[in-house]
Amino acid sequence: MKFRGERSVLPLGDIVFVSCVLACCCNAVPTWSPTWSPTFPPGCDYNYKSYSRGETIYEVPGCMGHGAYCDENGEVIVWDNFGYGCCERDGKYYEDGETVTDSGVTCYCEGSQGAEPAPMVCTESSTAPAIKPTLPVATSTVPQPATTDEAAESSGVAEKADEMQVWYNRFQRLMAEMLAVVQRLGECSAGPAASPKGT
Repeated sequence: MKFRGERSVLPLGDIVFVSCVLACCCNAVPTWSPTWSPTFPPGCDYNYKSYSRGETIYEVPGCMGHGAYCDENGEVIVWDNFGYGCCERDGKYYEDGETVTDSGVTCYCEGSQGAEPAPMVCTESSTAPAIKPTLPVATSTVPQPATTDEAAESSGVAEKADEMQVWYNRFQRLMAEMLAVVQRLGECSAGPAASPKGT
């Protein structure tokens, strides 16, 4: 090595040798394996809280329900049920199968199959007169004991009346459903094509 002033100058051969030694040492592979393994977060962080993988973060049940959970990959999944299996009446939401009565009007929910809540199916109870069984009237003023045939006939009339009431209730519900469908069709078809000419 030759010195010039305060600097050291290496001849070209020495530089090549030093470079080769450094290259060999820098590319060396350690003979030991690390004892630690990389770690990943245990789950999800949501609103400054940690949740385990698969854990529910929050959940609001029902047809207008929503929630969030931490999936298996550590991702926060947010979901909602808005409208599915749901009905709406006067700004209130009801579950599928729920029945409400208000001011003599009985409504029940046949839940929506889409994202929009279905309208409630309603019938007025005052317009549905109950069918009462009619019993045979005796023509004699003296009470006569009923024979076995008359008693059987009387109970048969009552059973028929019950069947008629069930049939009438089903008919009334079907008519209410048809009315709701017709109203929805009217809402769908309302528009420029549905208006009279010249307006």
